Amino acid sequence: MEIPIACTLEAGAAQQRVDRWRQVLSVAVARTERVTPGRLSCGLKADMADLQALVSLAQEEKACCPFFSFSLEIEADSVALVVEVPDDAVTVLDQFAALTGPA
Repeated sequence: MEIPIACTLEAGAAQQRVDRWRQVLSVAVARTERVTPGRLSCGLKADMADLQALVSLAQEEKACCPFFSFSLEIEADSVALVVEVPDDAVTVLDQFAALTGPA
């Protein structure tokens, strides 16, 4: 079964969600790396104080945009939020990556 590339939020709610992502990412993310066109790795700041906010927001995003995939990659010296999309949603990931600020 193919998951459609669509969001179920109304325009106003979608803008509020984008604003929340921008706010949380700006304080939680230390670096970003576009691993592949459909995969973005967001290295989290060492204190990870905003980890719960990131997880909650990712869960909300999955509810309205099920084509997104969110995971945490845990290494001995770092933690990253990994965001993945199918090939036909790369432009959506481009927009998401722009919320993290400069790479």
